[in-house]
Amino acid sequence: MDKAFEDYLKQFDLNNFHIKRKHIHTYRVAENCLQIADELHLSEKDKELAYQIGILHDIGRFHQFEKTNSYDDSLLDHADYGVKLLFQDGLITSFPIAKENYRIIEMAVKYHNKFAIASDLDTRTKFFCQLIRDADKIDILELSCEGIMKFYMDGVVKPNILAQVQSRSQVRINGPRTNTDNVFIQIGFFYDIYFKPTVDILFERKIIDRLKDRVKDEVACQELDRAQRYLKERFTC
Repeated sequence: MDKAFEDYLKQFDLNNFHIKRKHIHTYRVAENCLQIADELHLSEKDKELAYQIGILHDIGRFHQFEKTNSYDDSLLDHADYGVKLLFQDGLITSFPIAKENYRIIEMAVKYHNKFAIASDLDTRTKFFCQLIRDADKIDILELSCEGIMKFYMDGVVKPNILAQVQSRSQVRINGPRTNTDNVFIQIGFFYDIYFKPTVDILFERKIIDRLKDRVKDEVACQELDRAQRYLKERFTC
């Protein structure tokens, strides 16, 4: 799987910082998928599938940056484009993946960045959609902790974004947003977590504490504390 992915990436400039960080992000998410799958005691075949989804979830990012010089999904939705590359253009056949898993992978790639997963998916497909969403969020939050993604205040958060977070909801994004808005959008991630192993990873890596240290804003830190209490209550950590 890794070799096929690296072969695909040969067309891109891996020395470009923006391409390189998505390259690294892909493997980190795949490893998160594998760790969650392992802690959920999935079968070896399903662990392999989880890893494959992690490798393919952002396959559209590289062409997105090439085409738009940005990672702005309002210009080109990278998940939808990933589905096009894999299943309309036939890129999926370049990877050692069992055909019976194509539909699961298609839906997992499509819905990993959406506000919600489609309600009409079968249980198994929905499960893997949930797994990639958790694994992806872990790394996005960790990249914010590390300063690779922006996580700082540059003004006052929009009232509708703060209201969504305070209602224990992930944030529905409409229109332009500031870095402050992005801080609260990421805080909203904690209200869209599906599995206890994900929460265990978040706490083991001290992600909420590290985000508080980075942002140093009273309102944001209060909401991070509330999110932490919510996770502990919901998953009885």
